[in-house]
Formats: sequence, structure tokens, C-alpha cells
Amino acid sequence: MASPRTNIYLTNSCGETVIDDFIERGCHNCIIEAYQKELKTVDCPLDGIRRRVLYSKDENGSLCLCDDKEKTTKNFMTMVELVKHCRPSLIGRHNTLKDNIRRETRKEIDAFKHNIVHLNSDAINEFYSFIEQEYLVNNYRKLQEKIEETIKKNPQEAVELIARLARYNLNMKTEISVISKLNNPDSKPNFGLGNPRDAVMSSVYTLYPLFKKRSVFVNVGEYWEKFDIDYDALQVASFYIIENATKYSEKGSTVNIAFKRDQKSLRIEFSMRSFFIDEIEEPHLFEEGYQGKLAKKSGREGKGIGLYRAKRLIEFFGGSISLDAGIAPITGKDGNYYADNQFFIDLPIRVPIK
Repeated sequence: MASPRTNIYLTNSCGETVIDDFIERGCHNCIIEAYQKELKTVDCPLDGIRRRVLYSKDENGSLCLCDDKEKTTKNFMTMVELVKHCRPSLIGRHNTLKDNIRRETRKEIDAFKHNIVHLNSDAINEFYSFIEQEYLVNNYRKLQEKIEETIKKNPQEAVELIARLARYNLNMKTEISVISKLNNPDSKPNFGLGNPRDAVMSSVYTLYPLFKKRSVFVNVGEYWEKFDIDYDALQVASFYIIENATKYSEKGSTVNIAFKRDQKSLRIEFSMRSFFIDEIEEPHLFEEGYQGKLAKKSGREGKGIGLYRAKRLIEFFGGSISLDAGIAPITGKDGNYYADNQFFIDLPIRVPIK
């Protein structure tokens, strides 16, 4: 049996909900009907318990109260007056928080829009550097013939273009996944039967041209088992870790990705010789906007959101991410300090119910 309690429904003058303790929308109508019939108590249609009710509406908004906690009518009315007294400050606080949340949401949407527009623009410019835009405008009916002809003349350039376009496409997917999964309070993991290695590999082969450019070798271990995973979230999370490896790994080094299974979880290990992480920096590496000292010094730093997003995505589907930073700095040929760092993604083994 549920414990006695007081339920409150409070709106502001615009009709926006400020507080709503009721489980059923019909509860509001029940209280209003009681008010219209001038009833002070009702037998709850949901559980049959007799409760005191109150409805009021004025320039501040509307208030519904339903209570079986207070023992006397006097105590109930005292509580009602306290709630009414607090209403202006509650509504004011709600309006302030609402505006701040809207500004924060607007900032995130603007960032998302900027990133998508920028990526799309880069992808289009890549294509137009391969085939002149002016030619296509004047000869749009010969688009396919021109593409075929250009590929035959410049096969290697065509291969590199397709690889870059694939990376832009995955970049856009990461932006869309983040906004849909992390910025929606009602979003839930989309679990399905899959091999975690496939999700990681899709990021590896898309980013491989960047590793090749820096002469970094990538070695990915084998793993064959399938279990329930949120494929898209894992792919995007691993993309951020691997993208960091393309930027911060020592030139000529090797990035190893291994899969280690125990009874209840799978650990994905990303081992690399990358920029040395100072002990002071380590606790902040997964914080939004944080950029390491050596990353900034090298001019290869990003926006400081990759590892932050990776952590949120992995925790979103019940996993965890951690870092084992190398303690011994090694001076690279470029004069930067490197260390043997490891990132770990731990996934719970979710066996599908048949």
C-alpha cells in the first residue's frame, strides 16, 4: 500500500507546467470536477482512498492539490497556504531555469548545425576539386559521363576522394548520433545482436587514411562473439577514441586494439604511444572542452569534446570507459613527449532472450 502523500500540480500564467506529481492526467480533471461540485474530499477512482482536494486559479496560474497525508482539515489548509505563498518564487525559479535550459539547448543545436553545415561544405568542396563546378552547371546532363572519364584519368585521386567522403559521412553520423541519443531525455539504447569488433572496425577503416598519412600502423585483434549492443553508440564512441589516436600517436608507431572477454563483460583495449598525459591532466581528460597541454602545443587539438562524448555514449548503454596513462615520458623525434597510453571500453555481456 502506498504511503500517504501530497500531490501538487502547478502551472504558471501561460499554462506551462511547473510541478506535476500526479501519475495520471485524469487526476487533474478529477480535482477540477470536485471543485465545480464544491466538494472538499473525493474517493480516489484509482485506489479508493479518500483524499482532500483543492483547486484554485488566479493571475499566477493554476494549482491542484490532492492529499491524504495531513490528519486534519486545519493542517491541510495550513499546508495549502504555504504552497500558495511559495508559488511566485517557484514559478519565477521555473521561468529562469526554463530560459537557461533553452539557451543551453539552442547553443547545442547551433553547434550541431554548424558542424553539419561545415562537414557538408567540406564534402561538396572535395567533390568540386575533383570535377569543376562550372562544368557541371553547364553540362549537368553529362554528369555521369564526366565522373567516369575523370575516374579513368585520375584513379588514385578518385580513391582518395571516396575515402575522404566516407570520413565526412561518418563525421556527420557521429553528430547526428550524439544529438539524438545524448540530447533527448527520453532516448534509450537501441540494443541489437552484433559483434562489437564490427562497430570498432567501421571507425578504423574510415579513419585509416589519416593513420597512413602519419605512418601509424593499426593492428586490430580478432573477436567473433555476438551479443546485444547499441551498435551506433559504440561505433561513434570508438570513433572519437580512434580519431584521437590519428592525431596524437607518435609518427611511425603502432596502435593496437584488442578484445578481452571474461564471464560478464568484454573489454576493448586501445593501446598507443601518444602524447604524454600529465598526472594533473588525467582526471580532466573526459571533461567537456578540456584540451591537453601537448595537444594545444602541437596545434593538433580539437574542441575538447571527443572523449567527453565517448564517455557519455558508453555510459548511455551501460558500459564504462577508463584510461591507464603511461607514467614514463619518452621524447619523440619531433621533440614532443609521448607515453604508452591505454584506453579501455568495458561492455556488459547482454545475452538476448530467445
